[in-house]
Amino acid sequence: MNLSGKDKALVGLGSYIVNTGGCNDCHTSPSFMVGGDPYLGQPELVSFPVYLAGGQHFGPFTSANITPDYSGKPAGLTLKDFITTLRTGHNPNDPPGQILQVMPWPAFGKKTDHELKAVYEYLRAIPSLPNNY
Repeated sequence: MNLSGKDKALVGLGSYIVNTGGCNDCHTSPSFMVGGDPYLGQPELVSFPVYLAGGQHFGPFTSANITPDYSGKPAGLTLKDFITTLRTGHNPNDPPGQILQVMPWPAFGKKTDHELKAVYEYLRAIPSLPNNY
């Protein structure tokens, strides 16, 4: 993790929210390492080589890579755009009127600004990975 210039308390809170909020289930493909799938009764081992790099398929939809882009922005979004996406279900980089269909944005959108800033700060701190799709 890159904690340089980051608010460590926010990173910690963001880690808690991301890692207990099911983000890995959709934004990491596969979600678990071979032999580490808790749904098969195995000790959980998250698939860290592709952690949050997207690639889970849900019919016609594919989960996004939410690791930092080349400029350090999670999913290429500014904090303002990130919060807008989680509050409205509309990613400003998508065509107008397109709403995220699988992302549980109605639930995440109810989080406080502080909590969403924490998620963003955590995502800024994790390693940048290429798209996994």
